[in-house]
Amino acid sequence: MWDGEIRGFGLRIRPSGVRSFVYVYRPGGGRASPKRRVTIGSHGEITLEDARLKAKKLAGDVAHDRDPAKEKRAKRRAKASAAASTVAGLVPLFAEQHHRARGNRWADEAERTLKFDAVRKWGSRSVAEIEPVEITRLLREVATQRGAPVQARRLYIALSRFFRWCATEGYCSGSPMVAVEAPAPERARDRVISDEEIALMWRAADRMSYPFGPCVQLLILTGARRNEIAEAERGEFDLDAATWLLPAARSKNKRPHLRHLSPLTVELLKTLPELGQPLLPAPAPRRSRPPRDTPLASSLLFSTNGSTAVSGFSKVRTRLQLDMTTEAERLGIAPPADDWTFHDLRRSMVTWLAGAGFAIHVADKVLGHVSGAIQGVTAIYQRNEFLPERKAAMLAWGEHVAAIVSGREGGGNAVALRGAKSGG
Repeated sequence: MWDGEIRGFGLRIRPSGVRSFVYVYRPGGGRASPKRRVTIGSHGEITLEDARLKAKKLAGDVAHDRDPAKEKRAKRRAKASAAASTVAGLVPLFAEQHHRARGNRWADEAERTLKFDAVRKWGSRSVAEIEPVEITRLLREVATQRGAPVQARRLYIALSRFFRWCATEGYCSGSPMVAVEAPAPERARDRVISDEEIALMWRAADRMSYPFGPCVQLLILTGARRNEIAEAERGEFDLDAATWLLPAARSKNKRPHLRHLSPLTVELLKTLPELGQPLLPAPAPRRSRPPRDTPLASSLLFSTNGSTAVSGFSKVRTRLQLDMTTEAERLGIAPPADDWTFHDLRRSMVTWLAGAGFAIHVADKVLGHVSGAIQGVTAIYQRNEFLPERKAAMLAWGEHVAAIVSGREGGGNAVALRGAKSGG
């Protein structure tokens, strides 16, 4: 339905009944030019008077040799291009094209590092807008305010590779990292958690409810990485065979890794809800939140909501340190130094295994290291997994943990666990 006052202005009615005001014109004038149409607005959302005013403005633009429809499409493309060049939009693309396409095993770690800090800080901004001073402030915030200098160094490396890739792909003219000073280099850690500290940590964890208490105790018993335990799924464990098969998708080196489980570890796993049992259907939604100690049916071994893996280990560590100090004071012994990390448990286990007479290449295999004591040409031809030796090492470590937790100096049966009968 065309307007009698403004040429090209009308109301378009679709078969569905949807009505919208439009303006139709020929850019440049003359019948040789193809018709263009601009949608002004929907009938009911915009009045006839307002639509007519906008149509008059469009007619004036066309009279001055402008092309409103073309300009509108250009704005949409520019907006889409700007959204695609944001930090949040480019980080996943960078991880995919720069890391995963090359088979880099640290792709997930790099993407996780960038999302945690860079995306959270500048997610909606274009990479071309990020200034060196902003990056310096972020790195300083991570290193000093958060107290994570090692993470600041890793973030610097991830950002350097990310912005270099962005410049290469044409998303920015150059990397702002050239004007950013690198944080102090990461120092190799040598902290070994003593037997006395492990005993204090175990008892402190035993006072924690599911999922964090058992999660910490499995870190002690297995020497696994924190995320390997936190994101573990029930189907990975075979309690009859006393093994845990970490799939390649969750392994740092992208290879499946078999861990043998000591009797103490199996006993602990049996105390966890629904482990080894068929999963129950998820309960119907309820108005009241279920108790924190009653996890929902899930494939995850440790979860607070039934759908995501546990997190927040910095708070768990703080609570453990407080409880360990309190217990030490109660026992009249020196409190543990507050300089440990969960990763130090891996070093502590391997240090004990070496002292107990196990070969270093066996300890490397226990930890899941690809390159270790066996390197060079020998590593190319030597493919023995040393499974019997690894099993013996894990059984010995489990027995050692049981001994120090119970206060025994020698061997014996596993100590009593929450929800389980005491061993005799």
